[in-house]
Amino acid sequence: MSTLSELDAEVAVRSVMVAYMAACDAHDAGRVAELFDPGGRLESPAPDGMTVLQGREAVRQSYAFDTARLTFCVHFLTNERIVTNGDRANGQWSYFEPATNRASLAVWTGGRYDIDFARADGTWRFAAGCPLRGSPCIKRPATTEDPLSCINDNVTKVK
Repeated sequence: MSTLSELDAEVAVRSVMVAYMAACDAHDAGRVAELFDPGGRLESPAPDGMTVLQGREAVRQSYAFDTARLTFCVHFLTNERIVTNGDRANGQWSYFEPATNRASLAVWTGGRYDIDFARADGTWRFAAGCPLRGSPCIKRPATTEDPLSCINDNVTKVK
């Protein structure tokens, strides 16, 4: 049975993730960066390997660049699992994101998030030294056949 403080922490962690999704959808790179601890780290699969961003300014610059090309995006989260341990927590979600890239290409992206959080001075954020990890398994034009097929959790498939 969970304690009230564990439930409060779970709600706070969920609120950070909801704020992150809303900031991404609103193309607010500054707000995204604020959700990271000053030493926070983001790891994300890229076509040529893994992109690693360290610190708020690196995160802000990357999100500003990425969201400039998206004319529309909306994130959906499901299959949530949050485990808290004092001032630390881990959250896992599956996600789906329909988007429009450069106003002309509709894409669907989906995958899983596995994120470490930390509470400092009463505020929960994406943790310092612990990455926000996203593992896309779908990334292709939305008009293709078989849009929900997926090779594995660590592969970005583009058609």
